[in-house]
Amino acid sequence: MKMVLLSFAGLVLCLAGIYLMYVFLTGLDANTTIFLLIGSLILIVGGITLLVFAQKSDTMILQRAGKEESEKKFEPIAVNTGKDEGLAKQIDQNNAMMKDWEKTNETKQRLRMLQMQASAEDGS
Repeated sequence: MKMVLLSFAGLVLCLAGIYLMYVFLTGLDANTTIFLLIGSLILIVGGITLLVFAQKSDTMILQRAGKEESEKKFEPIAVNTGKDEGLAKQIDQNNAMMKDWEKTNETKQRLRMLQMQASAEDGS
């Protein structure tokens, strides 16, 4: 609830500051005082400050909720001892991908050559 109230108050102060800035700028030709500009800046800074506090309170709530979970003891994940088999499988997969890539590049080059031939025939 505190986060919602701080956010709402921050938005209201920022909007009020923007309105005062607008009043100051529109009244420049009527010799408005500099106090409107100072007040608008104070309101905008205050609104931003409240929004920052609202964000910090939100992260504090999340940290408190996460603290209960982080206090739990987790057991390490069992490591697979067959590292050689996994590496060989990974190398085979990489080699297969490289063959596919080479085939794709060859096809791309052939299509470029056909396109260049077709454009040369159209041009002549």
